[in-house]
Amino acid sequence: MKKLIKLITVTLCCLSVSAIPANADKKTEEQIKTGLGILGDILKGGGNSPAQKTQTQTNPVSTAPAQIENERGRGATSTPTGFSITTQHPDLKVKVKRCEVAGRTCIIDLILENVSGEDIKIYGANIFKTVAYDDEGNQYKMDETDNSKRTFFYGIGSSKTDWWQYSNIDLLNEVPTKARIQLEKVPEDATKIVRLVWPLGCEALGLGSNKPITFYNIPISREGN
Repeated sequence: MKKLIKLITVTLCCLSVSAIPANADKKTEEQIKTGLGILGDILKGGGNSPAQKTQTQTNPVSTAPAQIENERGRGATSTPTGFSITTQHPDLKVKVKRCEVAGRTCIIDLILENVSGEDIKIYGANIFKTVAYDDEGNQYKMDETDNSKRTFFYGIGSSKTDWWQYSNIDLLNEVPTKARIQLEKVPEDATKIVRLVWPLGCEALGLGSNKPITFYNIPISREGN
């Protein structure tokens, strides 16, 4: 059988020359030679058919969607398990100086810093989205019309008595500015503020109620501890 295949292969090689028309151009000549060569490979069992070669090339493409989904899974974000702050813009820096409870009042002292290269103005963007939650399931809100029921207050800069300040506030470039958030009716068994959403607007930085500053897992210290 092997001798027969060898004889056929040799014959095809001889025919590869005689089968080419005398007036054939170079492209036609190459196509005839390629076709005869593939046929010879198939008879010898040493090569793949065109269909087999195409399948080999398309197999990697078929796995691409699964690989893309895996990459998306690795990149997916989740709620932080430790303390962190999301400011929504790299030119607005926020630091927590302390989070302390005395009685049932929690004071969160902050430092805001504008590093945009120019002076900017910020303002309270949306009291209805200004909210905090502790690890005991309690919620602290600003959207109460009755001040006696409000449990979330804040002030920025020199404001100490007007806790809910909705007007424009200057943030000078590279000048740290004090801010304070005050939560009321905090229970004794609360140990951290698991999430605090603070929408501050700034036209220069493109910030607003849809891009709030968000704090995660702020530890609470107690007076005298």
